[in-house]
Order: sequence, then C-alpha cells, then structure tokens
Amino acid sequence: MASTAASISKALANNLNRRGGVSAAAVASFQAKCLPPLAPSFSSSAAAAISEPPSSTSSQPQDKQKGSRWSKLLLFVPGGITFGLGTWQIFRRQDKIEMLEYRQKRMDLEPISGNFLAPSSDNLDALEFRRVLCKGLFDEKKSIYVGPRSRSISGVTENGYYIITPLMPIPSNPESYLYVLFDLIPCNLQEQIAPVTPLEVVGVIRGSEKPSIFVPANDPSSGQWFYVDVPAIARACGLPENTIYIEDINENVNPSRPYPIPKDVNMLIRSSVMPQDHLNYTLTWYSLSAAVTFMAFKRLMPKKNR
Repeated sequence: MASTAASISKALANNLNRRGGVSAAAVASFQAKCLPPLAPSFSSSAAAAISEPPSSTSSQPQDKQKGSRWSKLLLFVPGGITFGLGTWQIFRRQDKIEMLEYRQKRMDLEPISGNFLAPSSDNLDALEFRRVLCKGLFDEKKSIYVGPRSRSISGVTENGYYIITPLMPIPSNPESYLYVLFDLIPCNLQEQIAPVTPLEVVGVIRGSEKPSIFVPANDPSSGQWFYVDVPAIARACGLPENTIYIEDINENVNPSRPYPIPKDVNMLIRSSVMPQDHLNYTLTWYSLSAAVTFMAFKRLMPKKNR
C-alpha cells in the first residue's frame, strides 16, 4: 500500500510541475500529509530474527544430553539389583549354617526331665530343640489327626496323618504334667491305635506351625486339622491352652508295631531352605547380574562402520 501511494504522489507532483503552477514546497507538503510513514523492510526484520535466535533452542541440546546420560545409567540398574540379591544370599547362607549348628548342638545335649516342666513355664523358648524325657499314659480317645501329610523313609514316600495324642500324668506320680505328642500314622491305620499303656517318651519341645496362604483353616467342630495350632488343639482335647507340645523322636521303635513313626531327628533339624540352596541362589543371581551388565556395555559400545 505504501509503495502504491508513493507512486501516485510522485505522478501527481510531476504533472503539477509540468503545468508550472505548483512549487516544490507545496509538493513536499502534499507528500507529508498524504503518504503514511514507511514501515521497516522485511529484510531487516528477518535479519534481526536470524541474528537473535530464541533461547529455548539453545537449551534443547543440553536437555538431550542429560536424558541420554540418565538412560545410559538405567541400563546398569538391573545388574546392580541382581548383584545385591546374590550378596544377600551369601549372608542368608551364613545365618542358616549358624542356625543348623545351633540346633545340632542343642540336640546333642543330654535329655532333661520333662515331668518337672510346668505348662506355665516361662523358659519354653529357651528349651527349643532340647531333648526332654517324660513319662505318662497316652489318652488315645483324644487323639487328633493333622493332614494329610507325606513323609519319605529310605527313599519311599508314605502318605498319612500326623497324630497328636495327650500324654496324661501317671496316677502314682503327682508331679507329672500334661503333654501333647507328635507322630505320623498311615491313612489306613487311623483306627488301629494301640491300647493305653504307661511308657517313656523322648521328644523335643516345639511350638505351633505357621501355615502358608495355601493351607486351609482348621475346623475343630468337624475335626479337620490341616496344621498344628497348639492352643486350639489343647482346647479341643479339654486341656489348658498352655499345654506343652512335644515332637516324639524316640528311635527305639518296636518292629512289630512301627506306627506311629517318630519324628526323624535329621528332618527336625533341617530347614525348608538349606545352605546349599542359598549357594545355588547366589550363583544364579551373580550369573544374571553378569549377563545383564554385559548386555548394557554391549548396548553402549559404538557401532563399527562397515
């Protein structure tokens, strides 16, 4: 628009000059009144824009460099985690070795008399894995079956139930207390329990089992027991809740009457996860750590141009 007005003004000025009736001052006054001021040219503004780029464009390469650095570090996180898990298994293995040695030493001690251990004794935790010797009469009518369970004997797996039977005081020995015994009896021999006779029992004081989430809840009303809950079993037998619970480990079994089978001492000391298992876990985690770390280095190595 400005260029068009300028050309029109120039044409009018030339026409008036040819006619000789208008001065140069009048022409200049006319141009000042009729023509708008000229705007800056496009070339100058474009040059200014090019010479002063936006500040955001300069920060973009720095942000990309930071993001690239963090992404590279994240590649080594799996290797660090797996290495830490392998190291943790080493400590767990050492703890398990010490625990098994402690149990074995306790089992090697001479048995203590269990007839002088009152149900309300406060030192039962300190007596864990100590062998005890107690005398009494089995009350077979109050036996409770826990299971079904399985047990491997000489490489042969047998299915059956754990039988828990109260050991009642001998009438001639008023210092006897109530006990609960732990044995295994086959499924087809549940009704073939031996008659009540006074006997001597060697066992180990234990506590209740901690069932996993897959084990059903006990149902005392229907007589279904899936795990050992000492207070609940004691109530079902009509005994005090603080009745002592003993696992029978007497190895002097009558060959003619092998059932119920006493608890195997080696199985009693064993843990669900042994030191060798922790060593295998350590090797597995370390191998996995080495593999993922090698993959991370391989990913960051520059590719060779062919």
